[in-house]
Amino acid sequence: MDAQTWYFWSDFVADYLHTTGLGAVIILGVTSSGALDNSAQIDGNSRIWTPEPGTSGTSSQNFPSVSLQMPPGAQSSFGLRSDEFYRSNYGIFNYDVAARTFDITANGLRSQNTFSTTVDACSAILTSVPGGPYGSYELVVSARDGRSLYFSFGSSVDNATGDSWSVIGRSF
Repeated sequence: MDAQTWYFWSDFVADYLHTTGLGAVIILGVTSSGALDNSAQIDGNSRIWTPEPGTSGTSSQNFPSVSLQMPPGAQSSFGLRSDEFYRSNYGIFNYDVAARTFDITANGLRSQNTFSTTVDACSAILTSVPGGPYGSYELVVSARDGRSLYFSFGSSVDNATGDSWSVIGRSF
């Protein structure tokens, strides 16, 4: 990619990776000689979308770019909702070279649940939050090994309208 240039892809996964599904793309700045450029300023945005049943439109959620330099420790996604009217998902991108186990707590106004999952090396998962109903809640994700090299997010979707929002995990 050229410096000081913006790019737009309507379906990067299909057009450039020739596949479908969920994934993550890592973009690094390099100098003209190919060396890593730690002063590069890169920004981005993504949208996970799916065809809306019974229409010609789509439902989607927007995600900002995330730095690979996340500090170690737990990450919190707050402002989520899971109950009779909303469903909820979580995602974890493990950009380490080894599979890792993550402990997850859904801490809601109506209930609480703790569970774990393993994410393969250089892989991402997106799955429903088990248990509940939680009502309004916070999702806390932590790598069992205590290290960084991952990021997490939570999302909530209105069961009636498809309105949705996502919350990137923040370190605390």
